[in-house]
This record gives sequence, C-alpha cells and structure tokens, in this order.
Amino acid sequence: MTRVQDWQSRLQAVIAEYSDRSFVDGVSDCAMFSADAVLAMTGRDVAAGFRGYDTQAEGLDRLQSEGFRSHVDFVAAHFHESQSPRAGDLAVLTFGSEEATGVVQGRGVYMMGPRGLVLFPRSWIERSFEV
Repeated sequence: MTRVQDWQSRLQAVIAEYSDRSFVDGVSDCAMFSADAVLAMTGRDVAAGFRGYDTQAEGLDRLQSEGFRSHVDFVAAHFHESQSPRAGDLAVLTFGSEEATGVVQGRGVYMMGPRGLVLFPRSWIERSFEV
C-alpha cells in the first residue's frame, strides 16, 4: 500500500480528531481509529464494508462472516507484518485476552480505548504491520 505525499500531516489530523472523541463501537473504537489512520495516509478505506456496527459482537460477527477470526486477523490479511515498526504502521497490543490495534507514532502507539485516545510505549507492541 502506498502512502500519500502528505501522510504525516494527515495522520496528525486523525490523531487530533480522535483526541476529542469518546469511545463508540463501530465509530471511534480501536479498529475504526486504525482504519481512519490508514485511510488518511493512503486514501484507501480498507474497512469500508465493516463500518457502522453497533457493538463489538456485531463487528466480530461481520468479520467472521467474511472469514476473519478477529480485527487483528483482518489486519494481518491486508498488511505485511513488520519487525521494525515505523511511524504510521499499525501495531497490535494485548490487554489480558483482548487484542487491540493502534498506530505507531514517535516513541509510542496511539490507541483508542474505553477512556479515549491513549499513548502506549512501543515496548508494548506484540505485532506490527506496514502501512
């Protein structure tokens, strides 16, 4: 996937926009934040067919109906895994039994969680994918 020339400023705009949002399934959760970042950086909406679910269970049902076990499985099917994440790449972090996706930026990973947009250290990255 190719990034647009001004991807850095576009990514910053998404991060700023999400900084003022509350967590809402299907609108402003970790998957939609990651998808919106990819859309801003590439012009490609990889999540077009999955937007607008009302609950995490509904989002998972939609993914599973398309043959994906989870949103991380979806990411793995659309992006190459990387051992050296760079700014703008997608990252997977694990919280107990839950996996969440976020976007690498600077020394951390931005991720949309129940309390809003949070910055986690890069050392928490379990997997990363090139955008």
